[in-house]
Amino acid sequence: MALTAQESNYVTRISTLASQLLKLRDELATESETYYSEGFDTSITTADLAVAFPHLTQAKVGSCITAFDGVLANLGSGVNGQTVNLRKMQG
Repeated sequence: MALTAQESNYVTRISTLASQLLKLRDELATESETYYSEGFDTSITTADLAVAFPHLTQAKVGSCITAFDGVLANLGSGVNGQTVNLRKMQG
């Protein structure tokens, strides 16, 4: 039995979201790695942020990276975890 138009559209949408999430996963990993490898965890200070980003503090930036790391941990690696399920949508 063939998919209905609604079902086909749904599968297309979730396939697209899976691809976007995989791309975002790679971007999050890069930014998290950069944060630590470049020493931004200590060099980006609240005082420095106040000039261009007055709504941010060093703690808020660190919390953002912690959130990125949490998302990455939940997705798992490219060989196990939810990342594998996302990759399966790519065909």
